[in-house]
Parts: sequence; C-alpha cells; structure tokens
Amino acid sequence: MGVCKGKQGLGRKASSPRLRAPGGSAAIGGGGAGRHGARNAQNAGVHGPPRALGPSLRRRPGRRRVEMGGAGGEALPRAAARPFQGEQPGFKVEFGGSALCLLTLLLPPLSLGAPISPAEPISQAYSLALYMQKNTSTLLQTYLQCQGSPFSDPGFSAPELQLSSLPPAAVSFKTWHVLNDRERLSCAQGAFLALTQHLQLVGDDQSDLNPGSPILLAQLGAATLRAQGLLGNMAAIMTALGLPIPPEEDTLGLVPLGAWAFERKCRGYVVTQEYGHWTDRAVRDLALLKAKYPG
Repeated sequence: MGVCKGKQGLGRKASSPRLRAPGGSAAIGGGGAGRHGARNAQNAGVHGPPRALGPSLRRRPGRRRVEMGGAGGEALPRAAARPFQGEQPGFKVEFGGSALCLLTLLLPPLSLGAPISPAEPISQAYSLALYMQKNTSTLLQTYLQCQGSPFSDPGFSAPELQLSSLPPAAVSFKTWHVLNDRERLSCAQGAFLALTQHLQLVGDDQSDLNPGSPILLAQLGAATLRAQGLLGNMAAIMTALGLPIPPEEDTLGLVPLGAWAFERKCRGYVVTQEYGHWTDRAVRDLALLKAKYPG
C-alpha cells in the first residue's frame, strides 16, 4: 500500500501580473522624460484633462521603451520584457531589476510540503468500511443462493473451509488490541490486497458457472472495486503516518484452471465470507485509529 510543486521560469517570455493602480497610470521600475509624456502634457493644456492612454511598446535597437499616457506622463526606458497580453491600460509591471525584487516581496512563500494529517484518510477509510459492512451479508447470501445445494440449503455453514492464499481475519481480542499502528495497517493492507485478487477470480468463476445471475456478478464486481478503494485508503493512512507501504504481491499464485465446479464454488464461498470478516475487522481497526488521531 502508498501519497509537486510547479515551477515558473522567469525569462523573456514570462508574463507580468495584471495590476491596476487607483487614480491613474503608473510604471514600476524607472524614470526619465519621454516624447509621448511631453505631448500628453501639452495636450492637457488645450483640451482639458488628458485621457488615460494604454501602454504602448516601441522596439528600438538595443532596448525597449515603455511609454505611459496621462498627466505628466513619462517615457521610461526598461530592460527587454514582454507586456502581459490583455493587460488593462494605466498600469504596467515588468520583470527585471527592482520590479522583480518588489514582486518577490509581494508573492507568498511557497509551501515546502507540510506533513499530511492522518485524520482525513482515516475518516474516509472508516466511512467506506462502514458502507461495505452494510453489503457484505447481502453478497454472501446472494452467492450461496446461486450455487445450489448444499450451499443454498438453510443454515449452510462450513467454517472449516479455508484458503492458504487468503489470511483469515479471526484473531483473539488480546492479540488484536496490542497491535501497533504499523502491524494493524499492514495486516489490513495485505488482507484487502489478497481479497481484491481473490474477488476477481471468483467473479471469473461465477461468469462461467452462473452466467445467468447478473445480480451476483454485479455485486462481486462492486465488492472488488470497494476492496481496491479501501486498499488505497490504507496506503494513504500509512503514508500520512510515515509508515512504509508493503509492496504489492501476487497472492493467488498458481490457480488450477481445470478445477471442478464444486471446488470453485467452495473457493468462492470462503472468499465472500472472509471479505465480510475482514470488513468487520477493518471497521474496528479504523474506529480505534479514528479515536487515536481525531481531526
């Protein structure tokens, strides 16, 4: 089981942020008189208050000039930069020089990867496990009814049947209670990894044995997806707690393709029953962790 920061390069093609200054036009980062500023000032005496003119960019060999209109407007020589596409007239910010220093001060510091609280993934896993718990008995009963006798006989039970490839959920209370977080989560992670693979196998078996039982096949498919979801939640919890996630393994191993029908029905019975038992245990595990790491 297992949980980037983008970069923005600053260069010739970097866009400058769009800002507006109240009350008129301004440019950050330079000084010096310009031809358009003088013309605007001259026009102000004839036609009244000057109009706010948008920034214009003229290219001359070896340098760029940013010219701003308005009362007392000035032409400001600047280092080479591209204007932000679609910027509003009246204010211009360019990367470079003191303007870059100012922008650096205004930008919030980047997060260096704060530790993730385990409370949220534990809560999500607990909610999923509770939802799964409501459907496990229905899955088992549907499975038994579709297999015929003796599985469908009233009161059928075969607790002695087990699979060596699927760990049993049964454990004494004392043993379960003294487990630490790593042991508890590793057991659950390994169990639901195995259940995911076994449920897929049972689904394939039942597609062959009971192709006319769409409800059973749908329930098996849903159980497989939920087991995968809880497996992912367990990995997220272990990551948040700083615990190593065990590598995924092939828990099924070699499956005899020529297994006869009764053997496959027995295998499916054990898998659907253990799915319910492990879901019950996961609810207890996650309830304990939820109390230990409250949100």
